[in-house]
Amino acid sequence: MLLPLLPAAWRCEPALHALALQARHDDTLRRRARAAALDQGVVGAAAALLVLSLSRADFAADAAGAARGCRHAFLEAGMVGERVHLERLAQGRGVCAVAGFYDDELAALCGIDARREWVVHLTAQGRTA
Repeated sequence: MLLPLLPAAWRCEPALHALALQARHDDTLRRRARAAALDQGVVGAAAALLVLSLSRADFAADAAGAARGCRHAFLEAGMVGERVHLERLAQGRGVCAVAGFYDDELAALCGIDARREWVVHLTAQGRTA
């Protein structure tokens, strides 16, 4: 059974199989998210945002080299984003991939160290129009 989350910024910690609270919801959280996404209304109105990031160290660790590692990481992020998109649509929910955003601002909002991780994907989720 899924339990509802409190409105806040959460980070998935895969090694721990847990969510970590990054920032409590206040009047500025939604405004900051919208500003980080080039003031796109869909982000400000979303019920939830999904932010995907890639580990910069994993690029170099790829057996085929850093350039290939970068490609592999982007392919994987795209597939995860696509699966989330398709699942939300199957549930009859609204979903919108957001292509334009400021990496560093979104990283700071999510508690991501931009020197170690790179924000590469943003999806706004909510009700259908």
